[in-house]
Amino acid sequence: MGIFSVLSSICRTSPGSNPGTPIKQNDGDHLTSFIINHTGMARGLYYMLKVTKDGTYFKYSDHSPHDWGMQENESPIEDNEHFRHISIMKSCESGKSVLVKNNYLLRKLEDGIKKSGALSWKGFSKQESLSGVSDAGERYTCYFQLANGEEYSADGYNVKPEGWDTLMEVVYEVFGQIKNNQFVPQESILDDKKATLLVDYCKRRVGTVGGNGYTEFVLYKDEDSGIFQIHTYEKYDWMEEESHKAYKTDEQAAKEITTLIEEKKIHKLEGKDGIPLCGGSEVLKFWKGNRLVRITSDNLPQGKTGILSEIGALMMSKQGEEILP
Repeated sequence: MGIFSVLSSICRTSPGSNPGTPIKQNDGDHLTSFIINHTGMARGLYYMLKVTKDGTYFKYSDHSPHDWGMQENESPIEDNEHFRHISIMKSCESGKSVLVKNNYLLRKLEDGIKKSGALSWKGFSKQESLSGVSDAGERYTCYFQLANGEEYSADGYNVKPEGWDTLMEVVYEVFGQIKNNQFVPQESILDDKKATLLVDYCKRRVGTVGGNGYTEFVLYKDEDSGIFQIHTYEKYDWMEEESHKAYKTDEQAAKEITTLIEEKKIHKLEGKDGIPLCGGSEVLKFWKGNRLVRITSDNLPQGKTGILSEIGALMMSKQGEEILP
């Protein structure tokens, strides 16, 4: 088996056809806005979110968006009466507003809506009286909208829609993580068998002082959560098994890596004859549109032999906190 056949068998493969193709439910099913409140003898918190081009705003507040103290227009993000102040905390409020860049908590709340049966609440409006008991009313209100434009609302007085408690369990969990700044759980390690492979760099050493083996850096993205991670795989003669480590990274780092590949016009070297490296070889795989491009060090002409190593070095420098020791 030739050296590049061996190296090709080592490099990871992408489970998807294109990193730009989401592996998720239909976009129209996704949540774009949400607000829920339960008020009894004492006013309960208002839990709300709004998806924007910058990310998702999560906010919990002791004030209704309709309270008189909330009516002043201080940097509203939109005109919708429910969410115009979701990006800020006004002086009259207690609570928290946070912009979350990934979709982890958003997807968790979407799952809660489905499991609770809240999609059947559309138009729910019921009330029951508790005669002889003053100020004992329990108000249950919920409103949310999907990307397809469908709106759902529920309004109950002393009666709540079926599945309310199930949904509230998820709401408390999601906004508890907002309160504690746990936007992405530490244990959330991307499954490298399922996540989308964006860039794969692998360098193999043969007959060198350091021994035979390979080091590989792979940039992954999870389309559902929006999480980016760089995974490192290593195996050398002195190691009993392959080492696999995972590191946090972000969208900006991923953009720098893919931009460097684009600026170097590496895709134009595909299939070219170059100068083989001594003592090893390199392989780079990345997406160009809908096509997975594979470049080896054998494709590099004189003067360009360091291009692949430059990309590998950049990928290594963009590894953040280690999350899979």
